[in-house]
Amino acid sequence: MRRRAAGVLAVLALAVGPRAAEVDAPGDRLVFAQIRHAGDWDPYPEAWSSAAALLRNATSLDPWPARRVVSLDGDALPESPFLVLAGRGDPGLTDGEVARLREHLRAGGFLWIDNTEGGASNPFDRAAQALPSRLFPSETWRPVPADHALFRSFFLLPRAGGRRQTDGRLWGLWAGDRLVAVYDRNDVLGALARDRVGQPLYPCEPGGEGQRREAQKTFTNIVLFALTGTYKTDAVHQPFLERRFRERP
Repeated sequence: MRRRAAGVLAVLALAVGPRAAEVDAPGDRLVFAQIRHAGDWDPYPEAWSSAAALLRNATSLDPWPARRVVSLDGDALPESPFLVLAGRGDPGLTDGEVARLREHLRAGGFLWIDNTEGGASNPFDRAAQALPSRLFPSETWRPVPADHALFRSFFLLPRAGGRRQTDGRLWGLWAGDRLVAVYDRNDVLGALARDRVGQPLYPCEPGGEGQRREAQKTFTNIVLFALTGTYKTDAVHQPFLERRFRERP
């Protein structure tokens, strides 16, 4: 994954609104790819421009300010190593789409799943729970260990955050020894969404703005882990980052 980092930077996606078109970003820009599916796949179109600003202010990344919307059976999939599956309701992925996703992950891709319904036992969660065994027989979600690089790729995370604090764990799917997918139940994207003047669109429950900061850190760590893999095992930069993060407007 480390050797793919430069390529990943060229093909990730960030959304600026519901009419954002697919983009051809310059080779040195971060662009996110969000999966279009049969459910409510785009509940927070406003979240992505805020996510771009967050990464630009907190890290050295300079994200492209428009997302790439992809279909799992579309031609753009091979150019999108970091995939985001979000929404509400059953995504309704077909066997053919799951097969394409399996090939993509085996080829070095990474998938982040954000349950924007929040919590367990809702339609999105049930579909997410069934996905690992559809991708890789006998596999299931496993809690990402607290000492895993994902929890220290940028910030030191004591737990996963989100707009709804329902599960402090991040759930991982491994293919061999590589973490290929991460699932959260906390509606991270909802915590990122802001209006045109920068005010949060949705409250964070039950912890308010402190909880929102933890959600922002969770998002940042997932992105940085996808870009850098497992190299980050120290935290010498942590005090400076925490101070800088608290001072952000």
